[in-house]
Amino acid sequence: MSGPHNPVFSQLVAPAEWRDIQRMVHQAIRVEVHTTDLEGHDIVPPQGSCPITRLLDRLPVVAAADAAGTRWIVRHEDEDGVRLSEDSLSGLLAFRLPIAVRGRIVAEVRAVGRIVGPLSLERAEALVAGSDVTAAELVAATETCFPGDAQMLFVAAQLCYRFLSMLAASKEQHAAWEGLAQRLATLARIGRLVSASLDLQQVFEALIDSLPATLNIDGCLIGLLDEDGVLRTRAYRGVSDAYAAMPHRAGLGLTGTVLATGQPLNVADMSRDPRSIYGAQDAAANLRAMLCAPLLEGDLVVGVLTVYRREAGEFPEADLQVLLNFAEYAAAAVRNAELYERVGRVHRELGRANRRLDEAQAHMLHSDRLAEAGRVAGTAAHEMRNTLGGIIGAAATVRDQLDTLSPADIHDLVSAIAEEGWRLRDTIEDMRGYARPLHGDSGWHELAPVLSETLRLLKYDPSFARIDLQHDCADQLEFRGDRDRFKQVMLNLLRNGGDATRELIGRTPQIRLSAVLEDDHIILRVIDNGSGIRPEHLERIWQPFFTTKGQTGTGLGLDVVRQIIREQGGEITVESEWGEGSTFTLIIPGRRAPAPAETSEQL
Repeated sequence: MSGPHNPVFSQLVAPAEWRDIQRMVHQAIRVEVHTTDLEGHDIVPPQGSCPITRLLDRLPVVAAADAAGTRWIVRHEDEDGVRLSEDSLSGLLAFRLPIAVRGRIVAEVRAVGRIVGPLSLERAEALVAGSDVTAAELVAATETCFPGDAQMLFVAAQLCYRFLSMLAASKEQHAAWEGLAQRLATLARIGRLVSASLDLQQVFEALIDSLPATLNIDGCLIGLLDEDGVLRTRAYRGVSDAYAAMPHRAGLGLTGTVLATGQPLNVADMSRDPRSIYGAQDAAANLRAMLCAPLLEGDLVVGVLTVYRREAGEFPEADLQVLLNFAEYAAAAVRNAELYERVGRVHRELGRANRRLDEAQAHMLHSDRLAEAGRVAGTAAHEMRNTLGGIIGAAATVRDQLDTLSPADIHDLVSAIAEEGWRLRDTIEDMRGYARPLHGDSGWHELAPVLSETLRLLKYDPSFARIDLQHDCADQLEFRGDRDRFKQVMLNLLRNGGDATRELIGRTPQIRLSAVLEDDHIILRVIDNGSGIRPEHLERIWQPFFTTKGQTGTGLGLDVVRQIIREQGGEITVESEWGEGSTFTLIIPGRRAPAPAETSEQL
C-alpha cells in the first residue's frame, strides 16, 4: 500500500492488492471500508458508498457527541483488538480491525454501513436540527444501509481480521525470505571477490557498498589497526569524513570495547551508553544505534566493521549474524593481502639473493677463466716466442740478404712471415676471448652485414685463398645479442672450417653459411666438407684447452664460442662425419626486421 503515514504497512501489501481486499469485504458484508493509520488518516481511499456517514458528519449534534465522547458505544471487543461499536445517535454499526507487523500495530481497517434499525422521521428531525440537512434526506440515506445484527457483524469482522492477519503474516514472511535470499546473494558475491582479488581496498569498498541495502542501515565503516594500535578507517558510507577520521584505541569508547574484548557490541542508543567518548560527534551525525563486529585473525583483533542507524533500538540477532559474516570475509581479505605481501617480500628477497648469487658466480667464473688463462700463459708465451722467432728470423734474412735472394726465396720468406703472423693473431684472440667477461650488448642487429664483415676479414687470409665460401642468408633477418662477440664466434667457426679443409685432396675445399628464421629464432649453419671430427672427440671439443691442432691451437676457441652463444640466449650443436666434414648449428634469438612504419610507431 502507499501513503506517507505507514511505510512499514505499505511495504507488505501493494495498493492494488489492498483495493481488491476492500472490494471483497464490501461485497461480502456491504460496508464502507477505510484503511487508516493510527492517527486516523486514510492510507487507501474508501471502498463502497455509505451516504449516511457523510450526512451525519454535517450535523451539529453529532459533532457535539463526538467531542464529548458519548457517540460511539462499544458493543463487542475481543483479545485481538477487534471492536464493534454502535452510534448512539443513529444506530449505525462500525467495526475496527488492527493490523500488526512484527508484533506492532501499524494500521487499522475501519468499516461502517450496517444499521441496527430504520431511523424514524421524528428521530431524524431531532438529529438534523440546526443543520442544512433535511430529515427526509437522512431517512433516505439510512434506507440504503442494510439492517445488521450486531453479533453477526462482529463475527464477520473477526473473520476479516483473521484473513488480514494471515495476509500480513504471509507477506512479511515472503519479504523475510526475499531479504534472506538477497543477503545470501550478497555474501556469495563478496566471498567470490575475496577469493579472486588481492586488492584489499577493492574488497573493502565492495563490502561497504553492499551493507546499507543488506541491513537497512544509515551509515557504516570499516577500519584496521595501524602499527601504533590506532584504528584507521579504510572505507565508509553514510558518515562524514570527519566522523570516519575519528581515532579509536582498545579499551576507550564503544569501538575501543570491541577492540579490547574481540566480541561484537550491540548498542541501542549510543547517547545513553556510559562507555561512549564521542557523544557529541554521534549527536551531530544524528546516529543513535550501533552494531560493531571485530575482524579477527585467530584471537587477534585487526580491525572492526561498524554499522549505524539514526533510530534508537537494538539490532536484531539476524543483522548481527549477517554483520559477523561480512566481518569474517573482511578478515579473510586482510589475511590474503598480508599473505600476498609476505610472499611478495620473500620473492623480492629471493630475487635480490639470486642476483647476488649470479653476480658472485659470474665473478667466480671470470676468476676461474683468468686462472685457467694464467695456467696456459706460459704455454701461450712459449708458443708466441717461437712464432715471433720465426717471423724475426725470416724478416732479418730478407733485410740482410735482399740483394742475394731470388724472387722465389723472397716470396717464401714473406709467406712464412704472414702465416706466422696469422697464427700469432689467432693465439692472441683466443686468449683475449677466454679472459674477457661474457656480458655485453643485447640489442637487435642485422645479420647479413655482420656475416659480410666477417667474410671480408678473411679475404686476405692465405689459408682461405683456395676455399669456396658460399653465403646463403635470408633477407631482413635480425639477431639479438652482442654484435662484436657474435662476429668473434663466426670468425672462430670459419677459421676452424678453414683449418679442416686446408689439407683436402681430390675435392675443392668448401665452407657454406646458411641462415633461416624459424618462429622467433634464427637457425644459422656453418658447413664445411673438410676432414671432420672423430666420434670420440665430439664431446671433448667444447672442453677448455682441448685441441686436435697440435702446437698450432690453444683449445680455447670452441669453449669461448659456446659461452658467448649461451650468454646471448642461444645454443650451438655440432654434427660431423669423419673424413666428410662438419656442420655447426647455431640457434639464436631472431626476428624479421620491422618495416619502417612499425619501427617509427615503436619509437
